[in-house]
Amino acid sequence: MRERGILFSIMVFLLLASLLSLHTASLSHDNIYRSITNENNAFRKVADKFSNVKNNVIVLTTSEKEQEVDKRILPFSYSNDSNSIAIETGLPVRASEVDSYLSVLNAFRVFMEDTNYGNAFDSMHTDINTLLPQTWGGMDRNVSFLVEPQCTRFSILDENTLLLDSGCADFNYLSHRKQQIVLSLKNTHDFNSVACNFNGLGTCFNDDFNAQNSLPYLNVTLDAEECPSCFLAQPNIRGHFDPAMAGYIDVVCVGGGCTSEPIGMDFSGATRIDFGGQRIDLNMLVEFDSDITGLGFNDANIGVDNRDFGIKRWT
Repeated sequence: MRERGILFSIMVFLLLASLLSLHTASLSHDNIYRSITNENNAFRKVADKFSNVKNNVIVLTTSEKEQEVDKRILPFSYSNDSNSIAIETGLPVRASEVDSYLSVLNAFRVFMEDTNYGNAFDSMHTDINTLLPQTWGGMDRNVSFLVEPQCTRFSILDENTLLLDSGCADFNYLSHRKQQIVLSLKNTHDFNSVACNFNGLGTCFNDDFNAQNSLPYLNVTLDAEECPSCFLAQPNIRGHFDPAMAGYIDVVCVGGGCTSEPIGMDFSGATRIDFGGQRIDLNMLVEFDSDITGLGFNDANIGVDNRDFGIKRWT
């Protein structure tokens, strides 16, 4: 009987030990589950805030209605469809327009980085690095925007230059299937001469688009309807061109009494338009050989950091 009692006690002990072990394992599992859940929630909150900040600072919307909001602060107007983007601006670009755009971005930056306001409610640190406007002590007014996945960078340089060039290693100028540029001259101008060089020929071409030609197609229109002092023998320059070769258009005034500064357009591996005279209106449409997936401001870096969990998202 005594041996049976000892055996029974051992069995009870083992049963209690097993139950205790299961309970401990259950508590450990619950703690792990809660830890994983909290970490997943932290990841999601960081990702959500990062996306919100990115949409406000970098992303230019492709929604037609929402574009009206972007246009109020941008130094240009834009629209797009699946594989093309249209840009409308003046040249030179007004310095005040660039400064106003950068001021809006920096006002948002100050709010988001302020621990008493922007970070106080979610315990996440936000870091935004971007250009300062001149009114904030900045000196650089060169702003750029990136079209993806074509890696085409649209830049405004020192107000007098518009540039379409490489935004990353995947850039291919041949992806610019068509470029249409309209320069609207004003009654303050007096242009009377156009010089060109494309495909090794020192002439201004005037050729139709050929769908079988893989080279980019250019169509430049010099609209002199509001310029009674402009006399241009060929106001439309159009044709396929090899961007690996020198390609340019110079619009000038020749002779005594000229007042207009020259307009220079260079298409040698990039598109560059330079003009520092009396403001002209410029409309540009670029059609790509593939769909556009993104458009955004290229001169900003963003970081969102949840320091409690050591989780960070950045560009």
